[in-house]
Parts: sequence; structure tokens; C-alpha cells
Amino acid sequence: MEFWDIYNEKKEKTGRTMKRNDWNMKPDEFHLTVLGVLQRPDGRYLITRRRMDKEWAAGWWEVPGGGVNAKRAAAVTSSHFCSAERQYRYPLNYGGQRPPTAQWTATAGGALCVSAEGRSPYVRGFTVGKIEDLGVTDASNMGAAMAPAAWSTISAFFKDTGKSPADFDMVLTGDLGKVGSRLLCELAERDGHNLRDVHKDCGTMLYSFDEQDVHAGGSGCGCCAGVLCGYILPRIRTGEFQNVLFAATGALMSPTLNQQGESIPSISHAVWLSHRRGCPKN
Repeated sequence: MEFWDIYNEKKEKTGRTMKRNDWNMKPDEFHLTVLGVLQRPDGRYLITRRRMDKEWAAGWWEVPGGGVNAKRAAAVTSSHFCSAERQYRYPLNYGGQRPPTAQWTATAGGALCVSAEGRSPYVRGFTVGKIEDLGVTDASNMGAAMAPAAWSTISAFFKDTGKSPADFDMVLTGDLGKVGSRLLCELAERDGHNLRDVHKDCGTMLYSFDEQDVHAGGSGCGCCAGVLCGYILPRIRTGEFQNVLFAATGALMSPTLNQQGESIPSISHAVWLSHRRGCPKN
């Protein structure tokens, strides 16, 4: 059974829910719907037509979307190669030479529904990261800028939960690429942890280095979303992976800061994904 939260006219939850498509609401009650408006470069929009067996508005044309379920949250992200290159580096038509530390922003995306109920994978713990800035100013070396934030969060998770790298099938980072992954393992070894046996990075998994020239690997939020949703989570569900510590990585930068030569602060948040239920201490 699917339920929707009921909101008041101020868009505040009332604490009550309704069954999906049960329209017996009072005049001052509302439910939340999310729509996705997609426009093509030629100005045309994507619309869909409702099935003829729908109880309401059968056969009508509409913008794709749907009602927001109670006790559920959507986690959605994407990135685009051309947008990132134009914004932070050089216009693609310029044809500038990319250094070996550069990464290839993935044109990719992913979406998850986080719910208080359901089957594997389960979220058994998480650590909210803090901003780290070690003075890296090169926007073509994002792995070096983000590696300190990744290790800061991962090490905090180990300290808080009493876990170690050996407790996980994989310690997965978002988009550190080759350079950032090497730095991450070196930072871990400095603190007495060996990540090399279990560490993987979405930026080094998304592309084939033998067949694709992506320099230090993939990057962008769509990079980790694509690998996580398309490869990791299905294997956690089947039990092939029992426990995965996933640390998404991101840079807090803008074109203005980049052009002024300012350093690139970064942050990472980690979540423990498991095939089994349980609290972090179990």
C-alpha cells in the first residue's frame, strides 16, 4: 500500500497520511507532487500520455512526475561532461591539452529511493564529513584536492564505529581517480590503516583505461551515482557484497574562485551499505 503525506496550505506536513489516489481530502489539505520538465535545445519539451486504464485523467497528456511517498526520500544526482568543462576549465573548441592528473567528467546519473522499510541494501551507519582544504589550486587535479576530505570522513567513521577496512568487502570513494586514490591510501597508511586491499574508486571503475583515454579517470557526481546504482547496489542486494563503505567526494568551488587561483575546499560524506540489517555496533 502506498501512502502520501498530507500538507497544509503553508506546505507543512500535518502528520497525517492518505492512501494513494484517495481524494477524500479537505479543501485546505494538499499532497506533494514532483514533476520533471525536460527541454530540448530546439525548444521542445518532453511530455507523456497517461494510460487509458487510469482512473483519473485517462489518456491526458502530462509532464512526467509523480506523488511523493510518505516516509521515503529520493536521492538523485547527475553530471554532464560538456557543462563541467565549459564552467571550470576551457571551452571544448579551444582544444587545450589536458594534464595527466585531469579527469573525465562523466555524463551520467543515478536515483535512489531511501525508505524506512523494504529489502536489502540497508543503511547501517553514516558519517557526515567536514570541509578540508590543504591548499590545492589546480582544477585539473581534483583527486588531490578531495583525497584529504575522503580520508578525514572514512577515518572518523572507523573511529566512531570501531570498524576497520577488514570489516568491509569494499571501501568505495566517489571520484578521486588514479591520483586521489593513491593519495587516499597513503594518508590511510600514515594513520595505521591499510586500504589498498579493499579500496575502489568510482572514477577508476566507470571507464576502461585500456580502451578509453580518460587520463586519471572519471569524475562528477554522475560518476559515483552510475557506478553505485548500476554495479554496487545490485551486488549488495544479491549478497555478493555484504558490506560496503561508500564515501562520496565533492569539491566546493566556483568558476570565480578557480579563475582567481584560490584553493579548492572539499568534503566527503560516508554511508555504510549492507546486505543485512543492524546498527553500527553490531
